[in-house]
Amino acid sequence: MKRAFLLMLVVGALAGLSLMGVAYDPETFVNVTAAGYVTLDPSEAYDTASGAILDHVYERLVEYNPINTEVVPGLSTVVPTVENGYLVLHEDGTATFRFPIKQGVKFQNGADLTPSDVVYSFKRNMLADPYYGPQWMPWSIFNQGGAGEGSLEYLNEHIFIDPADPNVVVIEAELYADYVLQILAGSWCSIMDEDYVISMGGWDGGDNWMDWNQLPEEEAALYDDTNGTGTWILDSKDPVLGFSLQRFEGYHGDLPILKRVEVLYFDEW
Repeated sequence: MKRAFLLMLVVGALAGLSLMGVAYDPETFVNVTAAGYVTLDPSEAYDTASGAILDHVYERLVEYNPINTEVVPGLSTVVPTVENGYLVLHEDGTATFRFPIKQGVKFQNGADLTPSDVVYSFKRNMLADPYYGPQWMPWSIFNQGGAGEGSLEYLNEHIFIDPADPNVVVIEAELYADYVLQILAGSWCSIMDEDYVISMGGWDGGDNWMDWNQLPEEEAALYDDTNGTGTWILDSKDPVLGFSLQRFEGYHGDLPILKRVEVLYFDEW
């Protein structure tokens, strides 16, 4: 009875918007869901509610097709395969993935996406490697358990810009399996603006990366802030009450029909 009553209050509040002078807007979607987000930092986010925000604010090299489990191009212009030449399988079981980066892509603060942003994002997130976080998954591509002594040097050798083509990012994986691309499609592999993260107090790209390793969630540079290339800008947020998304008019792809999304948290299901 209590849950039903509280749900009626939420529905009533939504219905009462018109009484407060807020007109019905067919370009706004309102959703009520359980569980609030924990963090907005891609290096840390390991819960469904946080990932639901990051999946729409950020993009990755490859993405999931929204109607099935197929992996499709994201910020890479192709999904690497042996057939298209962007995936090379070696006799020792290792694999070389080459990702040509889309041009003309803007971050939500107006900065241009560059291949350097892609390389930085992987290194920054993987070196952060928070306790009980998601970075064990990208580390597994390299048969590594996580960040430790020599990790920056290792990543410099395995994730880099192709010297022969400065628009291509190369990932030298220690193994090949179908799940490698699925890992790369996760929110933990979101691509960030290098300069922006540094300006927010994130890893500056130097050898002192241990200063940012395994930080508590609330100390991560993007714990409460976002700046992606995705379809939606995070307009307002509250980990208890909910969040709102505004359509990113500078998005490089097709814009959604909706202009705004309002998500309300309700934990009494």
